[in-house]
Amino acid sequence: QELSRRRPLALLCDDLHWADVSTVDLLGYVGSRVDSMRLLVIGTYRPSDLLLGKHPFLNVQRELQSRGLCREIAVRLLDQAAIAAYIDALFPGHQFPPFLSALLHSRTEGNPLFLTELLGDLRDRAVIERHRDGFRLARSVPAIEGELPESVRGMIEHKVDRIDAADRKLLACASVQGYDFDSATIAAALGADVGDVEERLDGLGRVHRFVSVLDEAELPNGALSQRYRFVHVLYQNAVYGALRPRQRVEMSAAVAEALLRSHGDRTGEIAARLAYLFETSRQYERASDHFLVAAQHAVAVFANREAVELSRRALANGERLEGAARHARVLAAAHRLGQLHLTLSQMDDAIESFALAEKAAAELGDVEARVNAICAGALARFNSKRTEQSKQEAERALAIARAAGSAQAAASAELVLALQSFCFGRTAEAQRDYERSVPILRRQVPPIHALEAIGFSGLLYAWQLEYGVAERAVNWTLRTAREVGSSYHTIMNLFVRGMALFNQGRLAEGLVDLEEGMRLAEHNDERYWLSRFPNTLGWALRELGDWDRAHALNRQGAAVAHEHGYGKPEANSHLNLAQHHLDAGEMETALEHLHRAQEIFAEDFWFRWRYNIRLEAELASYWLRRGDTARARAHAEESLAKATPHLARKHMAWANKLLGDVAVAEERWDDARRAYQAAMQVLARHRCPIIEWKILRGAADVAGVLHDGDRADLYRAQSREVLRRLTDSIGDDRLRRLFSKSEAVSAAMR
Repeated sequence: QELSRRRPLALLCDDLHWADVSTVDLLGYVGSRVDSMRLLVIGTYRPSDLLLGKHPFLNVQRELQSRGLCREIAVRLLDQAAIAAYIDALFPGHQFPPFLSALLHSRTEGNPLFLTELLGDLRDRAVIERHRDGFRLARSVPAIEGELPESVRGMIEHKVDRIDAADRKLLACASVQGYDFDSATIAAALGADVGDVEERLDGLGRVHRFVSVLDEAELPNGALSQRYRFVHVLYQNAVYGALRPRQRVEMSAAVAEALLRSHGDRTGEIAARLAYLFETSRQYERASDHFLVAAQHAVAVFANREAVELSRRALANGERLEGAARHARVLAAAHRLGQLHLTLSQMDDAIESFALAEKAAAELGDVEARVNAICAGALARFNSKRTEQSKQEAERALAIARAAGSAQAAASAELVLALQSFCFGRTAEAQRDYERSVPILRRQVPPIHALEAIGFSGLLYAWQLEYGVAERAVNWTLRTAREVGSSYHTIMNLFVRGMALFNQGRLAEGLVDLEEGMRLAEHNDERYWLSRFPNTLGWALRELGDWDRAHALNRQGAAVAHEHGYGKPEANSHLNLAQHHLDAGEMETALEHLHRAQEIFAEDFWFRWRYNIRLEAELASYWLRRGDTARARAHAEESLAKATPHLARKHMAWANKLLGDVAVAEERWDDARRAYQAAMQVLARHRCPIIEWKILRGAADVAGVLHDGDRADLYRAQSREVLRRLTDSIGDDRLRRLFSKSEAVSAAMR
């Protein structure tokens, strides 16, 4: 009723465009999409007044609503009372019988589009007449009822039946191309003249309101074409639904061929539309191929869930084929599905897809593809902590590879087994496998799953501060992941490289990688690696003195990781939070976080050897702050004992530094000096500037107590030089100020 009294300016959500519309147009446009449609009805504001620029729609909506300049109206199916009110507003003073609204409701199902269409039809046929005293029906309701279609679809068919056969064929071909279509393609598919087609379409829009003009476009082959759209998607659906099966097949094939000719080597842009056309025209091989191309395009814009559905369609079309054509397309589609499920952290679905890929590869007799599928499934099991199953699958893959004499496939399987060794702390064994297998796989583009295993090798070397080896592995893997379009492996390797760069003292570069990886994980709706970014960024920002952001990220990290059941990142977040509360003097809260991390590590075997090293170090820091030097020393010694066999050099150095701190607290100055020197010796050939300056500062203080002024001055100078390099490596002005003005850094720079 309110809409009928004004001519509103509306922002239509599905198209994101402005329209100065009448009430009937507005209700009609919404049509059957009432469940998801939203209208922003703007008061007296014109589009030019709002200066939308490039702001996203939701930002505009929030801004307008916050200023009281717009309100959101949810339009739903109309009930009988609403239809009666609408008729009263549209035909003031009418003399219609009261049960007309019930009849209209039964025939339109309350759909606003078809209510307005039906009333317009009654008026066009002079069933509704205007008189001096208002409106009335020219015929009785029973007589009208016999002329009305029984359903919404019938209403459209009734309208279509009123145009000539040539126009019906034109609309049918347009409905095959889609909700929006172009004149050149329709003309080519029908073998008609483009000018004649455009003239007819203009008439169908102007007279019958079936279609509307969008704009003029130049097709990839240089041809100019007018673009149109059905006034409502239900028109397209109804016209398309009226086609006989053979007509659909023939028209779909004709439209597909027309699009292929007009787009040439740029068919990737319309791959999804071509795929559906080929599927309808029963060209299943071409449909499967184009669905996969469309899936790849969806991945490129982070539409991974859409890519999953497209890949499933590729798989379904491939399964309609026979022989090698079937197996090749099932293999390609199943492998793509598996990778997408990995990206979406859907490990069970990934395992199922890779099993299907293995079966297709076996049918083709492709040993390497079969081994790759087994290994990819093994890694999905590994990431879901089914390590025994993962090991069995990798051993099966290795046996198949060796039996076939394929060094490439064998190397692929050995990488998965190396990852098993890495997980359970057999780092020397893992390194031997990496050193043997990685060079074989790098001779050519490796299977996608190998990018994860090679990335983990980079992680192992980064943990050992072997930056050169780590960078060669991670940079190559990251570049390859981007080339083949694997978001999952891109995210993983950004995480590994960002952490390594930050430890190396290349702070700005490290932050860029970590922030890019987190954004990419969010865009891809990925959860496995996303859960690891907040605590890692929280650690980095804490080192830079940005306490508030670090604290927020660690709280977020703990919550996200807990929600998705990822123990290690949750525990690391708690360790970071323990540091925060310890620095704030909130001892009991710090201990609560330490105990929570301890509980998680006790329950979770996943890389337990690695994370317990840090846990022991944080417990040592806690007890040292509490003044319990005996317990602090015990935890520091345990941290050192756990780090040393694995050459976890950063933690070896830090454990020695903690032992030096304990000795200082107990005034055992010679022991403190030896501990700090041991820490510096670890870092002599394997630099870690982010902790090195702190070790140097502690060594300088002890040298001063021991009256070794020259050595104290040397260590202080070295500490200041490390800090200067770190400060220079921070690209963000705000972070640089926070770092340089933090209490510890300010004291060290004096």
